[in-house]
Amino acid sequence: MWKLGQVTGRMSPILITLLVVGIIMLATGGFMLSYYRSSAGAAAPEAAPEEAPATQASFHLAELVVSPAEVNPGEEVAISARVTNTGGAEGSYTAELRIDNVVELAKEVTVPAGGTTTLSFHRYSGIPGTYGVTLGELTGQFIVVEPAPERTVPRCAG
Repeated sequence: MWKLGQVTGRMSPILITLLVVGIIMLATGGFMLSYYRSSAGAAAPEAAPEEAPATQASFHLAELVVSPAEVNPGEEVAISARVTNTGGAEGSYTAELRIDNVVELAKEVTVPAGGTTTLSFHRYSGIPGTYGVTLGELTGQFIVVEPAPERTVPRCAG
């Protein structure tokens, strides 16, 4: 049985306050100051008045499309996704297109509350290989293929 902080069979108000503040910090991941009377005061905790949540924009990305999936060196790759503002206010979203974890392009779009828009990027392919595409938390890829060797038709001497 814990006896730390006990005074004549009751927990001290200071220990109770520290326990309550510690629990609130663990639960919220931040700091919050609240006033609670000790259990010796026989009063229920006083609740802080709640404020209405601030109206703000919140974004969700979906439907990543990388087209075409295979290209020849120098050909264009189109990359698109839909961004939806699930929040209660118009807001701007900055999308970063990453190719192999390197930011290649960035674009800012303004989306009204509850609205959806399509982000589109165009990139020209480089050397042959497989390239990872990341847009927000969406991932995909495209492949730049080796160009086919040129065929020469032997001429007949004649």
